[in-house]
Amino acid sequence: MSSNLIKLALKDLQITQKELALRLGVSPAQITKWKADEYMSRDMSEKIKGILDLDQLDPDVVYWTGGVKEANKWYTLVEYLAEMAEENAECNYNTQPFDDDMGLLLFYVLRSLTEAGIEIPKTFPADIDFDYSMDYDENEELFDSLIRVNPYSSLIYELLIAWAQLYDFYAAFVSDITYDDELGLFEDCRELEFCLPPLALTKIGKENELLTNYNDFRYKTEKYSEKLINEIKRQAVKAGHPLKAELYHLISRDPGSLVHEAEAEAFGFNDDRIHPDVYMNEILTNLRLIHQVLPAICEKLDVELTIERSELSAR
Repeated sequence: MSSNLIKLALKDLQITQKELALRLGVSPAQITKWKADEYMSRDMSEKIKGILDLDQLDPDVVYWTGGVKEANKWYTLVEYLAEMAEENAECNYNTQPFDDDMGLLLFYVLRSLTEAGIEIPKTFPADIDFDYSMDYDENEELFDSLIRVNPYSSLIYELLIAWAQLYDFYAAFVSDITYDDELGLFEDCRELEFCLPPLALTKIGKENELLTNYNDFRYKTEKYSEKLINEIKRQAVKAGHPLKAELYHLISRDPGSLVHEAEAEAFGFNDDRIHPDVYMNEILTNLRLIHQVLPAICEKLDVELTIERSELSAR
């Protein structure tokens, strides 16, 4: 976001908006617009990132965490927790978002937390400022601090577990249609994938003391995810594509049960299964056809079509 990048530049460089405008060769009014989150070109974004020496770090991440040094510590922590989570989530498919070489994993984690109203500490918590090259299986103090003591690392670990499990379902039932050109669902499927981290947070955050705005966050996250799923299902039904699972389960079911559904798909148990939406669409299509053709047949045979509704009731 251009807003966070400008705020970060003003803070780190300790200059006014007018001084920043002179340095960038733009008007002070343009700085104000960027600060209000108006679109910023990639070239300008890269120029400011170069001035701030952000390297590959996302400006939003640096802004949320309070600086480059702190951002790097959070990056190391999240990378470490993701490795732990992937080992313990018992998934059937590789959690591709965790194979991160661009810093996006940290971005999606922190974005989910900030969207939920959680403010990231601007100083990295001292009680989890460990040497993460240590093996957590051999360091009980480290494990306890990360998973049971510090509220931020504990929540992030739970989020990553749930995210991996939701992604397992996504990989089993959505990823195969993402690149189907006939369906044209690439944008919606990818956007649904980006919704998995906040959806994961809605699954595990209800009782968490850090999520003071949980209900609003859950409502907005689920409504947006539902909108995407509606479009994906609509296009699948229109194309007669046999989805093998109810995609609303991403919203309605707990992450552990989604892993079991993905497991059934991974072992080939769903090969002959057809999504009820597609099945019902076929039934309705046939009923419409009968409704159109039957009167014409009766007229051809000179037969009067009279049906008592009482005769159609189930006995």
